[in-house]
Amino acid sequence: MLLDDIFDKLDNNRVAQLVQLVGDNNFGQVFITDTQPERINKIFEANPIDHRIFEVKSGNVARII
Repeated sequence: MLLDDIFDKLDNNRVAQLVQLVGDNNFGQVFITDTQPERINKIFEANPIDHRIFEVKSGNVARII
């Protein structure tokens, strides 16, 4: 599942609820895109689910968390 730039469409509370919902492993692998890494870090701190964070910059992918 791809959730592309959901912060543009939902408020932070709804994003947190959505992350919690898809984090229950019924959805398999989920990709969430965001332009502000601090924002998604806060969401995952509040919802401790297994996750990885990557940064894509100039065509290169680097794992952050």
